[in-house]
Amino acid sequence: RKKLKRCSRHENKIIVENIYIQEEDAKLEWRLDYQILINVRVVVPGVVWGLPSRQLQPRTNQNMDLSAYEPIPSSSISRINSRPPAIANKLIPHTQLDTQTCSLLGPFSILIQAIMALIILASLLYKRHREKPKRKYRIWTADVSKQVLGQAFVHMLNIFISDSMASLPSKGNPCALYFMNIFIDTTIGVFVLFLALNFITLLVCKTLKKTSTNLGLSSGIYPDPFIKSWMKQLSIYFIGLIILKLFVLGLFWLGGSALIKFGNSIIEAISLDPKIQILVVVMIGPTILNVLQFLLIDSFININRIRILIIKAKATEDSK
Repeated sequence: RKKLKRCSRHENKIIVENIYIQEEDAKLEWRLDYQILINVRVVVPGVVWGLPSRQLQPRTNQNMDLSAYEPIPSSSISRINSRPPAIANKLIPHTQLDTQTCSLLGPFSILIQAIMALIILASLLYKRHREKPKRKYRIWTADVSKQVLGQAFVHMLNIFISDSMASLPSKGNPCALYFMNIFIDTTIGVFVLFLALNFITLLVCKTLKKTSTNLGLSSGIYPDPFIKSWMKQLSIYFIGLIILKLFVLGLFWLGGSALIKFGNSIIEAISLDPKIQILVVVMIGPTILNVLQFLLIDSFININRIRILIIKAKATEDSK
């Protein structure tokens, strides 16, 4: 029994044909399996990359010209596999991408991070512009700086968690893991962080038997000395972020398979091209989700100041 292969291109598709030949009783029988890019990385350039095996219906015939078929070394297939999609190449430079960790590299990574930071900053400035009354820039800067430092801390933790879990057998691709970390952080994680911050503040106040305002722990309110109050609130914010990441890790330990399967299904539904996946997971998705997260957390941080303003306004009305 012999097995021959032929690669051909039809309508922008590369098809791998497997021919199984068996000579029996002076008759030549063959069976042809069409495999559309089994573990190959180009189907429709720029749209699908890395399509799983798809078997078409085998066909058999006794009369066939096999002259066009010959064994093809695996290196030839590898050269086909290594050809990246044209459209994806225009989106992300090939040398600036690491598909093993779902991350961007070099100057391109810095550029993307800078663009994301500018978009988030612009959204926070617009939110302040819409506030009534507006926070002073000193207060606004203190509020935003806590989030910026916290986000840098969370970003490093997300990459560490994704890489660690992706290195385990059958845990899924790192893009799916990174996406699920971001998704949980910016949805249910915001609520968990809000509860954690309130719990920590309450615990400290109960322990020291003082109010949060006197201790300088009321988020968004910075009694003198200003820097000392800011540092206290930043410390509580970091502890809250640690609790949040422990919560996320707990979710992965308890329902990791379901979460990873869900993440994989979302990523593969977007595209099977690793470059497109990185474009969505590292650039587009986090930008949208982080803008929403920053706006929500900024509202939580500012809630104490708003509460005090309301109390003062009511007291003024009552005095009249």
